Amino acid sequence: MVCGFVWTAVIACLVPKLIFVNTSQRGNDTLCHDTSRPDEFHNYVTYNSVVMVVLFILPFLVIMVCYCLMARALCQPRKGLSQSQQGSSRRKSIKLIIVVLVVFAICFVPFHITRSLYYAYRILDANCKSLNIVNFAYKITRPLASMNSCLDPILYFLAGDHYRSKLIRVFTRQTPNTRSTAYVHENNIGLAFKNLDAQVGNESRL
Repeated sequence: MVCGFVWTAVIACLVPKLIFVNTSQRGNDTLCHDTSRPDEFHNYVTYNSVVMVVLFILPFLVIMVCYCLMARALCQPRKGLSQSQQGSSRRKSIKLIIVVLVVFAICFVPFHITRSLYYAYRILDANCKSLNIVNFAYKITRPLASMNSCLDPILYFLAGDHYRSKLIRVFTRQTPNTRSTAYVHENNIGLAFKNLDAQVGNESRL
């Protein structure tokens, strides 16, 4: 239900782009506008500002608040776990939260800043040199915004100890003998614990 509402809101916010992004004629040439036609640019900037607030600033604030609450909850002591276990799992979780927030900020904040500057320079009729510099920075940061969707799954994948150890084994090309040795060692440990439990059980019955 929530996901459907979010997707509906996103689609509704982006539909006007189909109207603004258009083409115009200059002599025999057809110009494809990245934003809108020059006569509609001010309206496009107003629309883009509203979309930035709804689809970036508000979600970013929600993510910051939720992740801070998660980090706060992780810092509280948990029952049933030793201090070493709590410290290890807590550090991993907090580290993942920080990394995800930093990656999100690096991917989206420069893009929105440079885009806003580019639109402001165009409205203020800045000189061509300054406009080209800001436009160049804006075009560089655009791929970062798309890159976030690719980086998050990789981060969560590498955050899991099980998958990270498997990936390390693949890259280090662990030999079958090494894996079999580890398997025998684990079985020996398991048999030792089983024998110890059996011995404790016999002693308790006596």
